[in-house]
Amino acid sequence: MFLFVNYVLRSWQVTGISLTSEGSPPTYQIDYLPGRSKNEDDMNSREYDIVILATPFYKGTLDIKFEDFQTNIKPVDYEFHKTVATFVEGVPNTTYFGVDTIDNFPSAILTTNESMFFNSIGKEKPVSGEIAEKPVYKLFLNQDPTVDKLKEVIPEWEDLRVVNWNAYPEYSSSVTLPSFTLHEQMYHINAIEMAASAMEMCVVGAKNVALLAYYRYNGQYDKIDEVITKYEGQAKTEL
Repeated sequence: MFLFVNYVLRSWQVTGISLTSEGSPPTYQIDYLPGRSKNEDDMNSREYDIVILATPFYKGTLDIKFEDFQTNIKPVDYEFHKTVATFVEGVPNTTYFGVDTIDNFPSAILTTNESMFFNSIGKEKPVSGEIAEKPVYKLFLNQDPTVDKLKEVIPEWEDLRVVNWNAYPEYSSSVTLPSFTLHEQMYHINAIEMAASAMEMCVVGAKNVALLAYYRYNGQYDKIDEVITKYEGQAKTEL
């Protein structure tokens, strides 16, 4: 059996992962609580052959205990770039951008000018697909906005929402990439974010981990990091 750990799995919250057998392959015990319960009397446990963490595994973001491992299972410890996403329901100040009318206002503006207080501004579309009565714009900033700065761009608004989030790692030329493998049959999909962070990259990471888990579990070590030649021109299937 194998388990994808997404921290809150359906109505269960994973609290701990422990090594129960050093065999080949090993087995792991997953401890979990129902819902958001904090009562240890509600604790449940189950054993799995393969465990895949499909959730951010960075210092301070994941509250899962790793026990009985001979090696220390440590979360990735890197700095992240903070992006402030600001959603404003209102009409932009067209003259600020040198535009005559709102009809000529572009749906998206991107800038690398460090003197600007925002990185981008774009018009959002309702998830319902219907035409909104009032426009909503999303601004990406590197710091919390002030009211005065926002009013330069959108003088009046009906609603304002500000969301701070760790958008992606602070990349450098000397970064050390973490392994997808946390233990022999325990993997971390999001390790690929240290190379590049995007939803599409997580798909690449998921495929890589799936292949690693399959080949290792079946003892096909010669398949790992090899070019598959069954079909002419077949590309490499994992990193």
